[in-house]
Amino acid sequence: MCPATLERSEREVALEEERLNVVRIDGARHSLIWAYDSSRSVSVLVDRPDQGGERTERLVGAFWPDEGFSVVEALASDYEERYVKRPRAERIRPRPVEPADLAPRS
Repeated sequence: MCPATLERSEREVALEEERLNVVRIDGARHSLIWAYDSSRSVSVLVDRPDQGGERTERLVGAFWPDEGFSVVEALASDYEERYVKRPRAERIRPRPVEPADLAPRS
């Protein structure tokens, strides 16, 4: 898992990324990505489409700086169980990632 940089046009925020898992949603490949900064003031879990027509990252969850990695892993597991493995009609789709989601918390 190589760290990468996630950049935003309105506000550039360099984040480290870790791919936690690759899942298939309706046949298309998606990555569950944990994005965070070095001081852990920002930590989000996103669903990033790797294939298919849609390229919008979706916010799965955001975390406080003091929440441990086990919380991130638990949410990723819950997302897979309650969204990825569910029939399309039962899914509640996560919202798109917005620049404010990636801004450092004060």
